[in-house]
Amino acid sequence: MGSISLWIAILVVSVLSLDVFSRLIRGVDRDVLSLLPIDPARVVRALLLQTAVARWWLVPCAGIVLLPVATGRRRAVGRAAGARRRLPGPRPHRQRRRAPAGHRGGRVQALRPAARRPARRNPRPQAAFLYAPGLLVLAVGRSSASPPTRCPPPPRARSLAWARLLSPAAAAVAAGAFVPGLARRAYLRGTAVVSEIDARYAALEDPREAGRVYLDWVVRFLPAPLRTFALDDLRHGWRARRSFVTGAWLLAVAAAAVGWTERADGPLRAAALAVAGAFVVGAGGVLLAADEPPFLRAWLPPRGAPGALARAVVLVLWGLPPVVLGALAVWLRVGAPASHPVWLAGGAALAVAVGLSLGAGRLRQRGLVVYTPVAAVVGVALLAWTVVGGT
Repeated sequence: MGSISLWIAILVVSVLSLDVFSRLIRGVDRDVLSLLPIDPARVVRALLLQTAVARWWLVPCAGIVLLPVATGRRRAVGRAAGARRRLPGPRPHRQRRRAPAGHRGGRVQALRPAARRPARRNPRPQAAFLYAPGLLVLAVGRSSASPPTRCPPPPRARSLAWARLLSPAAAAVAAGAFVPGLARRAYLRGTAVVSEIDARYAALEDPREAGRVYLDWVVRFLPAPLRTFALDDLRHGWRARRSFVTGAWLLAVAAAAVGWTERADGPLRAAALAVAGAFVVGAGGVLLAADEPPFLRAWLPPRGAPGALARAVVLVLWGLPPVVLGALAVWLRVGAPASHPVWLAGGAALAVAVGLSLGAGRLRQRGLVVYTPVAAVVGVALLAWTVVGGT
């Protein structure tokens, strides 16, 4: 459970970091604001406020998911501290949430690359825009882990726990002190760097690439009423929400890697990644409904049942790789009976994720507020059912 909570913290940091990075560097208002006499520090402050309003649901959702871990850790710390003299051992530490530090740190990492040396000494400054998000996620994720030590007495354990819980807020305040100066030095200069990146990409881009999307060849095999809506979702998802598709493939590779073992827990670990991949793709489906271009809603006919069925087909195709690769790895390594938990858990998770995504997508911008906690609870229940069935 400590490992699960650590990965949840890293996931929250990654989402917030990339979200802030996208709003600052690839914001839709950058081209207009760069021509006006603005105060970049106030612009960054406004963008941060927009991000906080848009992602407020992460805090209660993370609290709901981690509440059993927090209460269980508290009891474990008390029991271990009471038995310290009789049985010394590693201290069970409480997992911390790092969202505040990632939120404020995302602004620093997004602004820092543009505050660069002259171009003659750094001919490729645009490379920093690629490496900065990863460096921040690595640093904050690494700071989330602490080595196990001997368990202190209960009062000291409580004080250290509160200090660790408050440490992200202290890190956020420290990082925020550098933001106004970085904004005034680097925000407007970043526009030139973004223009260089776009110009270089336009020179290297294949003109035929604009019409290619992942799995667009499947459309020809669908019934005529579904083709238009399926192609719309495939194009919109690949161009606007590609990270969910590539994330599903990364989880598929991880599921195949953990499933290619003779250990007894290999199939359960592959099933866990298959379930995670299904719900990740479902979250992408919710966002497809939230940020669908308004002109498409006016040009295309009402989606109705054909549109919902087409989106369900697209989400299933996106979510199949983690299930298929994880089950095949277990099948080839151990045998067909051992792969049954992966097929069952992954298939059930994919069916639930698609249905939940279609229902939550009707709420538009508030869809993730409903989808995230329900998906977390259902995912944990599916994994528990798989463990019970496997034993």
